[in-house]
Amino acid sequence: MKKSEATRLNILQKAFELIYVKGYQTASVDEIIATTQVTKGAFYYHFKTKDEMGLAIINELMIPTSKILLLNHFKAMKIR
Repeated sequence: MKKSEATRLNILQKAFELIYVKGYQTASVDEIIATTQVTKGAFYYHFKTKDEMGLAIINELMIPTSKILLLNHFKAMKIR
């Protein structure tokens, strides 16, 4: 994984954790930046807006994770 990909993933994961605790509307970009310890420039290099980052959390973290969980659930159901 390239450094820029790792930075983007770190932002998404830490932002998800912060949003989970504080809520999307309450979590500010400045708080996300402080949590991830990236520069504001690095944040905006990866995401034009907070909303773009929010959509990336859904599309790149939540949906793939949900698919894995569902597949594992169905595999477990077939074993029984």
